[in-house]
Amino acid sequence: MRINLEELQHQREALDNIIHNFPLLDDVNSQDKNGISATSIYANPLIQYAGQESAFLDVKMETGTGKTYVYTRMMYELNAERGLSKFVVVVPSLAIKEGAKNFLTSDYARQHFSQFFPNKNLRVYQILAGDFAKKNGRYQMSNDLEQFTSAMTNDKNTIHVLLMSDKGFLDKATSALFKDHYDVSLITSARTPAEAIMMTRPVVIIDEPHRLKRDGKSYSNILNRFKPEIIVRFGATFPEKPKSKTHEIDYYRSSGPVYDLDAVRAFNQALVKGVETIYPTLTNPDSAQYKVTKLSAKSVTFKSKNREYEVNVGDSLASVFNDNNFDGDIIYEGSKK
Repeated sequence: MRINLEELQHQREALDNIIHNFPLLDDVNSQDKNGISATSIYANPLIQYAGQESAFLDVKMETGTGKTYVYTRMMYELNAERGLSKFVVVVPSLAIKEGAKNFLTSDYARQHFSQFFPNKNLRVYQILAGDFAKKNGRYQMSNDLEQFTSAMTNDKNTIHVLLMSDKGFLDKATSALFKDHYDVSLITSARTPAEAIMMTRPVVIIDEPHRLKRDGKSYSNILNRFKPEIIVRFGATFPEKPKSKTHEIDYYRSSGPVYDLDAVRAFNQALVKGVETIYPTLTNPDSAQYKVTKLSAKSVTFKSKNREYEVNVGDSLASVFNDNNFDGDIIYEGSKK
């Protein structure tokens, strides 16, 4: 089976809003606040308002409308338009991480994006649980992380994406990312893996922001140890502000997300499927209870007062039960499972 991707109108709208609100390059300063040269061959170019949370971006998209597509396409476009090539994608679970990895590395995604960016190449690096294990008395360095941090940005057509879950790496003070006992020397003067990531001046993408709240350990470590130039959060749900009595949503900007595709808009545009539910009208609901005892693709068996009723595909419940509590045409349609 061959999968062909297609960019949808709402995804294009989201991308246009992101690029429009994304800070321009900083052509004034020769180095950033951490003393890293604006022309470092290992880092993204310096952008305006780097590190200021008020300049960070939120993108709200209902589940199933293509968040992964949009942030992947965003990386291609920011590379083409701003020259940014170092991205860190942080997800809240291994399952989401595997889904993102499968998309980012898939042949169908590469073929799709090559239509718009024929000379661009996207490389994916991962941080795994066993990457920092002790071997022969020495602590190992993650090979992928070493390659990501030391990749030179003078290759304008290569996009470097470090994909990681926060679990075990960003949610603990004892994380291997924060230790300095490795034998391998990282780029320039970096002492820890986290510092090496910081020196790439990354753009951080957070998926499912309601699970990486701003007052949590994982987010704090992203902000204070990676020190990204900018964070772009993608989610269907965003957390409330800490200790908010009015349940105010915690967006970076007072104006809210730069793109807002909520559940209602997604449904009205037929971007997500709805489920129609029919409730029977019971004139005396306490007179009888029916319990499902067997279920197959062709029939379902109910039990009531020690008597069983078999309802086949196409049968009306009212006629089988001979019960006036049910009215209308409530029919068993069968199941594929």
